[in-house]
Amino acid sequence: MALKEETFFEGGPHTGDLVVNSLVGATIIGLPLFVGSLVRKVWVKYRITSRRITVIGGWGGKDRSDVIYSEIAKVVIVPRLGGWGDMVLTLKDGSRLELRSLPRFREIYDYINQRIDEKAQQVSGAIGQKTVTRPAKTRPVPLDPSDPGEIEAKEPLEEVDANPRVGFTDYAETLNGRLAMIGFLTLLALELVTHKTLIELITGGGS
Repeated sequence: MALKEETFFEGGPHTGDLVVNSLVGATIIGLPLFVGSLVRKVWVKYRITSRRITVIGGWGGKDRSDVIYSEIAKVVIVPRLGGWGDMVLTLKDGSRLELRSLPRFREIYDYINQRIDEKAQQVSGAIGQKTVTRPAKTRPVPLDPSDPGEIEAKEPLEEVDANPRVGFTDYAETLNGRLAMIGFLTLLALELVTHKTLIELITGGGS
């Protein structure tokens, strides 16, 4: 029988990220940030359970990365204004998985920190912090299906993607760059055709 899998958090990026970047996006320089936050809000989903961390993203939300806690070597959080933050998971194979604009990020960090090994706990924490030692309040969740205390899970545990396409990866960075270029060129073409700036188009001015 398989382990019971309990969901601690499931949802998308914090709405505040889109609101802030919408204001910044009123300028040409801030437009790529707005496009990136819009893409995240529409297609990125996070799921934190007792067994794994799942990030769904990419174009159309078609990419999925699953990480089990025993594969995590370090967790770094970056607080943002407004009560949300970013989280970067460094895996033992050297790859990284990023969770941007994560709601309740401190609660989620504590939940994850309880499930990673002691060595990972000692090097995890907020950015700029050398070490953070937090004793685990619960034992690591066993992955042995023969454990007598296990019951059937709602869905099987998928293999960890050795080359995740979500986070700080070549695929994700290439996609973000292309989206930024598309947004910039679209805005430039719009201004050339209408002879109005983005602010004038939004406010109806310049007519």
